[in-house]
Amino acid sequence: MLKEQSTLSGQERRELASRLIQGVVNRATTLSFVYAAVFTIYGFSSLSFIQQFDSTITLSENVWPRIVFNTLPFLLMGLYLKRGNGRPELKVWIWTVALPGVFLAACLIHIWEIMWHGSGEIYFYVHAANTFILTTALIVVSPPPKFIVGQTVCFLGFVLLPIAIILFHIGDFKLLQFLVSENLIAIPVVIYMSHLIYQLRYKIAYFDLQKRKQTSSFLGPAIAGAIYEERDFLFESRTAEALVVQMDIRDFTNFYKTRDAALTREFMQGYHALVSREIGRHGGFWHKSVGDAQVITFGAMDPDVADLSNLPGLETELKEASLRRRRCYFQKGMSAIAEIIENFEALKESLEITDTISLGVGIAYGPLEIRIQGDASFKRELDIDGDVVIRCSRLEAFSKTVRREKAPASSVLIVSPELSEAAKEHQCEYWPVKNHGIRNYPDIEYLFYRVFHGKGKNRRAA
Repeated sequence: MLKEQSTLSGQERRELASRLIQGVVNRATTLSFVYAAVFTIYGFSSLSFIQQFDSTITLSENVWPRIVFNTLPFLLMGLYLKRGNGRPELKVWIWTVALPGVFLAACLIHIWEIMWHGSGEIYFYVHAANTFILTTALIVVSPPPKFIVGQTVCFLGFVLLPIAIILFHIGDFKLLQFLVSENLIAIPVVIYMSHLIYQLRYKIAYFDLQKRKQTSSFLGPAIAGAIYEERDFLFESRTAEALVVQMDIRDFTNFYKTRDAALTREFMQGYHALVSREIGRHGGFWHKSVGDAQVITFGAMDPDVADLSNLPGLETELKEASLRRRRCYFQKGMSAIAEIIENFEALKESLEITDTISLGVGIAYGPLEIRIQGDASFKRELDIDGDVVIRCSRLEAFSKTVRREKAPASSVLIVSPELSEAAKEHQCEYWPVKNHGIRNYPDIEYLFYRVFHGKGKNRRAA
């Protein structure tokens, strides 16, 4: 496991540990409910052999203490493990200590009292139950090593040591020898099997994490997370308000045809890497890339935005929430675009590219539809559709006009009119479009633009 851990980042190690601990909590929860039922049944099934040693004990005297001191604690523990607000590791420690404690209470119900008064042979009737509890607790739950050691010590201190003291008290040294020899074999074997199963679970979780990591590098963390965490709602057709960003490299065709193939390949690899990095870092989703063009959204793949539009009396609150989301997504989009353009110029400088290639960017905001396209028997794709997507595409194309008139060598961003207020806060300038026109959108009379001027030695000033 140490070798495998060396290949993980700190965040991945924490995620792996969290997944393993949560698995322990889930299994301990199930086992708590199982034990609750088992101890109730045991109250009825154990009466016949208990009465062989003390005929005065009635069914009621054997059942109700087990319900109160065994069944109820296990039910409460199961509910706490399932629904409690404590940290998963704290829950596992509680399980580690509480299980031997509840089992101690079970032993105190008639069994140890009968043994203390000289009937040590009753142990032969209960040692199978002892073994069952210890084995299932460690093997089924299979916690990390520190919890295995902790629970074993608790079992030794709470259960086996008192039994040994009782047998020593009544002078039954043969039975004491049987107790010791039996557990000297059973406990190490159970510990070994529990640790073996934990290692197996660790390796499964590790390889699952690695596969998810590999899948994420192709599909993105949102889609990979949806697949591995079974969040199927992200694949259902739905409508969402989102910021749409489309980017294209200006003068790229001339650059591609006139420069060395190795240089263009290295440049495009670096460019796609920086786009992926900055979009992911700012919480966006990169939907697709065709050559030097990219389609990106902010907000479309967010799973936590609830639709409350059908609830009466919330119109004002919903409108304000929508405006806050719009401003938030615009802020993220602008920050990502600024970083991309800055790194784009730095990449050109590092590769000594003096060509006037730059970025043309369009931004629009509005409702879009997210749905799966394609044939289920072949290739399928998570796609976005809607007027806002087409409008954004036209704005990105219009950036050529602004670039030509304002800054022929610089990157240009075009912002759709519905983002006017936010655009003014981000150094964007007003541009009337009456004399130019946006293709397919004659109703757009103005927009906002921003020119990103180069500053490096190989970057041309606008």
